[in-house]
Amino acid sequence: AISILVSATRRDIAYSLVIIWALVGISVGQSENQSIAILAQASSIIVLIGLVASILFVKFRQKSELRS
Repeated sequence: AISILVSATRRDIAYSLVIIWALVGISVGQSENQSIAILAQASSIIVLIGLVASILFVKFRQKSELRS
């Protein structure tokens, strides 16, 4: 949630990418513990979706401002 909020408010793509990288690392490191691995994978996907949505929102908003 914090990563999505930072991505949306500050438009900091690198912050979200670092969080995704860390979550993938946790998933790989905890592959023996299925519940942690699955939770880390799901969290990284949620952060990725939030990042893409934030980028698209900014692009569409900029495009609509240019038309006005």
